[in-house]
Amino acid sequence: QAIDLERASYKGGRVECFFLGELKNDNYYILDVNSLYPFVMRNNSYPVKYLQISHNIKSDTCRSYLEHKSIIAQVLIDTDEQYDTAQETEYIS
Repeated sequence: QAIDLERASYKGGRVECFFLGELKNDNYYILDVNSLYPFVMRNNSYPVKYLQISHNIKSDTCRSYLEHKSIIAQVLIDTDEQYDTAQETEYIS
């Protein structure tokens, strides 16, 4: 169960378009950053070891965990609108 949750939480890299439309003639720079993994692992905290699985915990408990640990969580969010999730075939509603 822990391994399934870990695998489901891992997503690929970020791809983002900062401009849509026709560009005027000018100088342009294209950046393709390969392998930021060492940088982000050094400069951020990530879960690296399984400690426990907890079920049905309250948000205050999550906040207290986050003071000293990192968390991978599967949550259900109740909203008035649909939002596209990372998996194209599923929606949060």
